[in-house]
Amino acid sequence: MRKKGKGLYSSIAIAAAVVLVAVGGAFLFSLSVHRIFKAEITMSLGEIADQSVLTLQREIKGSLQSMRDNAILIGETEKIDIPKLIEVLRAVAQENRFKRMGLIVPDGTAYTTDGQIIDPV
Repeated sequence: MRKKGKGLYSSIAIAAAVVLVAVGGAFLFSLSVHRIFKAEITMSLGEIADQSVLTLQREIKGSLQSMRDNAILIGETEKIDIPKLIEVLRAVAQENRFKRMGLIVPDGTAYTTDGQIIDPV
């Protein structure tokens, strides 16, 4: 009976060793997969961020060019019709998603697309 007991303990020890090796292998495999996915995700996020930066830069350049064009157009106008110009600027502000735009006339008074009139001090 002692031989059967030793054999049973040996079998249990071998089974435990196999389970430990399997668990250890699975752990190492999961670490490896985690590293690979982390590297791929980091690279993908970097590419997405770069594309977003380029998109924002293009939008900003377009908005600045629109403001320059409007400034030239307004500067070339001989008679300033403030309400009409404010309506044009309001449309430009909405199109470019600006919070507000404004017009400052030669006497220093500012008129904004959100209805404010600011007198010079």
